[in-house]
Amino acid sequence: MKWSMKAAGFALAAMGIVVSCEIAMAETQPLSFEGAKWIWYSPGTGGNLNSLPAGVNYFRAEMTLPDNTQGNSAQVKSAEVIVTCDNLFALHLNGLGVGECPVSNDAWGSPKRYDVTKLLVPGRNVVAVEAVNTLPGPAALIVKLVAHLADGQTVTLISDETWKGYV
Repeated sequence: MKWSMKAAGFALAAMGIVVSCEIAMAETQPLSFEGAKWIWYSPGTGGNLNSLPAGVNYFRAEMTLPDNTQGNSAQVKSAEVIVTCDNLFALHLNGLGVGECPVSNDAWGSPKRYDVTKLLVPGRNVVAVEAVNTLPGPAALIVKLVAHLADGQTVTLISDETWKGYV
């Protein structure tokens, strides 16, 4: 069975605070979660990510790439995102579907990597994630997007408490 986000954009009225916790993970591959935090929107839980109800959370964050009005806009040489969620996710970038995890109780243990080079644009880029906690218990999302620009700059977006969370 495959699930996916029903809409590319989120038109949600309720906003909240995203909680986070540090993650320690060895950098064994070119892109790791280093610097990123596990996050979940959990009002009224005191930030405890280990005992949460089943349900859907929506997350949104922005990444800005240089956009010069004289025509010197950022040229993306390469860009990759790594993501996982306990339990399921659907990832979108600038309103376009990037990928989703398979339906599995342990899918969160196998982060997904996506080449998003062609999806990034000069200026504002919006990352949106539909995250599902299928059963009561632990729930969290972790994301890291790294863009390498032609001029040598690197722009990074990590999941942390600045992300907007919705239910």
